[in-house]
Amino acid sequence: MPAIKRKNDAPVSVSSRPTGHRISIRLSMLLSGVLLIVLIVVSFYGGVIYQRSQQTYHANNLKATKSSRRFALGMVVYVSPASITIDSERTGNAQELKINGSTLVSIDGSPSGVAQIKAGEIALIRISHNSTAAVILVNSNFTY
Repeated sequence: MPAIKRKNDAPVSVSSRPTGHRISIRLSMLLSGVLLIVLIVVSFYGGVIYQRSQQTYHANNLKATKSSRRFALGMVVYVSPASITIDSERTGNAQELKINGSTLVSIDGSPSGVAQIKAGEIALIRISHNSTAAVILVNSNFTY
């Protein structure tokens, strides 16, 4: 600490605070920093644990509903208001699927009806329970 000398007096310290006060401030800042780092680490670890639990939850739900989320890709062989038959690329066999009033049809990205589907087109079909076509997507860019 620099000292200031007055005329005919002894040197006077510039700081009016005792030295011990500076040490306690540095110690409290150090403890605050350590506490902040511990809080960040605990928060990160808690987030990782939460994410893992959510991934397990979603994975278990997918396993439970796997049978209701099947797809078929193939060339349309026959189509009627009640059913569609495609030559399935996956199985190599013709696959007949029921069509009902809730079946959604899209041709080249536009909503359409079953009557607009033609034999020879490539279709991607989401199959719901009981071999019913839930969604039929026909796109001229699909290849087989």
